Amino acid sequence: MAFTGTPTFNFEINNATGTAGTSWSLLQVPNNNGNAIALPSTFNINLVSLDAGNNHANVPGFNSTTPYTWEFLRSSGGFSGFGSTTFVINDSQFLNSLDSGFGFSVIQVAPNALAITYAPVPEPGHILLLCAGVVVVGGYLRRRQQQTSRKRPLLEADSAGLHSSFQKE
Repeated sequence: MAFTGTPTFNFEINNATGTAGTSWSLLQVPNNNGNAIALPSTFNINLVSLDAGNNHANVPGFNSTTPYTWEFLRSSGGFSGFGSTTFVINDSQFLNSLDSGFGFSVIQVAPNALAITYAPVPEPGHILLLCAGVVVVGGYLRRRQQQTSRKRPLLEADSAGLHSSFQKE
């Protein structure tokens, strides 16, 4: 089996923490005699948020600061032609707030399964806090190294061999 043209898949989700095939769309490709399914160079995915009654609304249980992985395509023979640019995700029909920044992508979660992932992007304040922590730890390690190097005598080499700089000649 192979996808032809540029397929478009409407990925509908009505519970962010539910199960594939029940809470969100799961496309299961029937047995292909163990052969890999050839993916097209472009595969469009429309993300559609639904409420518990399957009305176009916010997805229950979705938190924009929490990462999610939703399996959407399964094939017993796996896939060929999978690449990071194969899938084009349209989230214009996903009504939940993504205020904290967002990133939807498609990953291969198993040899025979693909999933849509949502990974929140850290806000600038979190990035600055991380950088400040790195600077503090770096300053601490540098100071510790300087204090340790002051306590050790320097070794000097001359024709008589190595000796401590504290030794008298």
